[in-house]
Amino acid sequence: MDQNTTTIITSIITVLGTLGGAITGVLLSNRHTLKQEEIKLKQEKAKRKTQIIEEVYQTLIKIEDLCVAFAYDVRQSVRSDLDTVGRIKEIRTNLERVKTLIWLYLPKPIVIDFNEHMNIIQNFWDAASFFYAQKGKRGFLKGSSDTLDHLEENLTEAQTAYEESLQKLQGKLEKLVE
Repeated sequence: MDQNTTTIITSIITVLGTLGGAITGVLLSNRHTLKQEEIKLKQEKAKRKTQIIEEVYQTLIKIEDLCVAFAYDVRQSVRSDLDTVGRIKEIRTNLERVKTLIWLYLPKPIVIDFNEHMNIIQNFWDAASFFYAQKGKRGFLKGSSDTLDHLEENLTEAQTAYEESLQKLQGKLEKLVE
C-alpha cells in the first residue's frame, strides 16, 4: 500500500471511531436520562400514593372525632335540638372524600375493607339516631328504662364495631406506607 492509501484508511478509521464514540456516547447518555426520568416518575408516584394514604388516614381520624362527639352528644343530650341529620351529613361528606381517594388510588383489598367499614358506620349512625329519637320521645320510653338501656346497649355495640373496623382499616393503611 502506498502512503496516500494508508493515510486515507487511517483518516477513515479515525473519523469512524470518533463518530462511533460520539454516537455511543449520545445513546448511553439518552439511556441514562431515560432511566433517571423513570426513577423520578416512580418516586413521584410513590410520594403521591403516600400523600393520598396520609390524607385518607387523617380524614378517618377526623371522622372518628366527629363520631365520638356525636355518640357522646346523643347519650348525654337532654335537649331536643341536637342536629343529628347535620352531624351525619358532616361525617358523610368526609367519608365521601375518603371513598373517592380509596376507590381511585388504593389497592382492591383496601377498597373491600372500606366498603365493610361504610356498612358498619351506617349501623352506628342508625343506632345513634334511633337512640336519640327514642330518648327524646314523650311517653314512648319515659319510665321504660329497660328499652332505653337496650337501645343504649345497641349503640355501644355499634360504636365498638365501628372502632374495631376503623382500627383494622388504619392498620392496613399503615402497612401500605411501610
